[in-house]
Amino acid sequence: MKRGAGVRQRSQTRQIRSIVWVQTVQIVEAIADANVFDTGGQPVYRLCAGNHFVLYDTEVGHGIRDKALRLIEGLDRALPVYGGGHLTDQKLILPFIGRRGDALVVSSCLFALKQRYPRISIDIAAPEEAREVFELMPRTGELLSYPLTVGHVKGYDYYMSFEEIEAIPRGWNRSCADVFSACLHTPRPTAPPLPAIPVDVKKLWALEPTACPRIAIHVGLPGSLRSYPTDLLARLVGRLIDDGVDVYLVGASSAVDRASIPDTTKVHDLCGRTRTPADLAAVLEQMDAVVTGDSFPLHLAGALGVPTIAPFTATDAVIGSDYPSVVTIQSEAGCSPCHVPTGVCPHGHNECVAHHEHSLSPEALIERIDSLMAVVGRV
Repeated sequence: MKRGAGVRQRSQTRQIRSIVWVQTVQIVEAIADANVFDTGGQPVYRLCAGNHFVLYDTEVGHGIRDKALRLIEGLDRALPVYGGGHLTDQKLILPFIGRRGDALVVSSCLFALKQRYPRISIDIAAPEEAREVFELMPRTGELLSYPLTVGHVKGYDYYMSFEEIEAIPRGWNRSCADVFSACLHTPRPTAPPLPAIPVDVKKLWALEPTACPRIAIHVGLPGSLRSYPTDLLARLVGRLIDDGVDVYLVGASSAVDRASIPDTTKVHDLCGRTRTPADLAAVLEQMDAVVTGDSFPLHLAGALGVPTIAPFTATDAVIGSDYPSVVTIQSEAGCSPCHVPTGVCPHGHNECVAHHEHSLSPEALIERIDSLMAVVGRV
């Protein structure tokens, strides 16, 4: 989920941190107009001075310390938290500040609850980046901007929150669907619903027919412990080209060291070009296989049913167990998983050494790809 935010107030930018798992919600008043930024410097939402907002307490604490927010004491949220139980035609609201992969899994959980109780509605309030994911998934209600004002919240019978998620131990060893469904009190989705890619986006990303297999490789962000190291990535791309594969690189624009990748028409660099989840989905659904670590493309490829090989190092491979088409490989290195997917290696290494364990070598990954595609019968 969102790992950081900053507040700009009175023409001055101040950095504030947020943690991965959100906790309880609080009601606050914005002292002045404030723009909230993510760690990449992009604005995610705006707080207008004098208005009362419902925010998660991880945001509230940092905002108060930066003198951007004031906690409103004694103001009731005016509706209960949904804690499970029978529903009929109630209206629920979920304030969501998570990342894109979390949004896809949460959408699956909400859809499972909607299937059980068809007459309910579940509105979702989320920043724009997450709303783009929810827009691809089956609707359970309206999509709203985050954060919500207090007056808006009063129009619901229940709100859904992640308040119970902090009770899950650090090494929880449960899939994302297990965690979110338990926290939100929804049925556990047996499989995610299929994302609906707009027709115009499909036409935009339609690839030319080819007799060669197409394999997408997600290139993680530089410095991330979840990213496949550059030298191994170059070897993997080279071996796939030798096998006659068309390789498609996806990820952020700054993710790939282009000097290390073979310069050939067999390599298609889409890094930075698939700007929306719909763009990425339109590309991935045309692939014969996908290679990605713990990332949003893993969740998206899994939801699309594309055969996927997912090497795991810093995080636990059980995260990818929600998708029948995804084969996860946990590094056998003694330090894996360290449960530190961002920041620096807890053992002092410059990169995640668990990627260099034999089972995650380019040759081992290609062998798994061949086996997976043979079983699925897509090539």
